[in-house]
Formats: sequence, structure tokens, C-alpha cells
Amino acid sequence: MKLQSIAENRNIQFAGFSSYGDVVVYINGRRYEYVTDAVYHNRWRKLARYRPWDVLNDIKLQVKNGHATQVQPPPVTEAKTPIAIDRQYAEQFFSTAPSGMKQTMMGIIKKSLSRGWVGSFASTGQFSDKDKQKLSAYRVLAADMGYTIGQWKLTKSDTAIATIS
Repeated sequence: MKLQSIAENRNIQFAGFSSYGDVVVYINGRRYEYVTDAVYHNRWRKLARYRPWDVLNDIKLQVKNGHATQVQPPPVTEAKTPIAIDRQYAEQFFSTAPSGMKQTMMGIIKKSLSRGWVGSFASTGQFSDKDKQKLSAYRVLAADMGYTIGQWKLTKSDTAIATIS
């Protein structure tokens, strides 16, 4: 669905495009934040002044295709992987991980809380079994620390990103 007809009747203001992927936009005064692939930001920054609905359409398309994530307000998400499967994948990951990996991952989780999202390198195109193990390990560690990691999405730059709260 094109947002142009809706967007032309609304006040759309882009507040910023960060170098690490965050995009902040205000629509009728309501704040929306997305984590996207920063490779598009130069084009979007120029286009946002004249055709903000086109930039919004591009972002919404990336979210739909799984290459971006809406951070605020939290989107309605599909059913998550059951924690039992996550725990099984996490055990497989930590059985072959180098010593100190768990502490490193816990540090990354703590640092990611202020941003509201966590990211990790992943395989090209789709998640491999090793990626699933690592991402499940992040989710299990976060749960053990009292935090929640949302559904993982793969960007075009081969980074898995998910919300964290």
C-alpha cells in the first residue's frame, strides 16, 4: 500500500539518519524509530526534504521484507521461537564457543539496552544453523539477565538485528 495519499495529509518530519542504522521520524508528532541498513541513508536524507512519503514507503518495504526493524513504537510481531528450542540452540552454541564468549555476549547485551536494539553478524541471505545457535544464545542470555530480545531480522549488510528491552 502506498502511503503517499496518507502522508500528504500528515506532518512527516525526519529527525535523523544515524551512521549505524537508526532512522527517527515524527508523523503527526508521534515518534517512530527504525533500525535500517545505513547504505540507504544518503539517498533518503536528500529525498526526505521533498518527498518524505517515498522515504517512508522505502522504510516500510524494508520492514516488510525483513531488512529493517521498527523499534518504537514496538511493532506487532509474529510468534517467537519457543524458549525450549532457543535453549537447545544456545547449548549447542556454547558447547563449541571459546572461553569468555558468554561474558562477551552479556557485555554486548548490556551495551545494547541504551539503543533499544542488538545486532550481530550473520550469514549471507538467510540464517544458517550456526547463526540460529548464536542468536538463540543471545536471547537465552538476555532472558537470564531479565531482558527480552525480539524477533531477529537479517539486513542486506548481513547483520541480524532485533529489539531489546
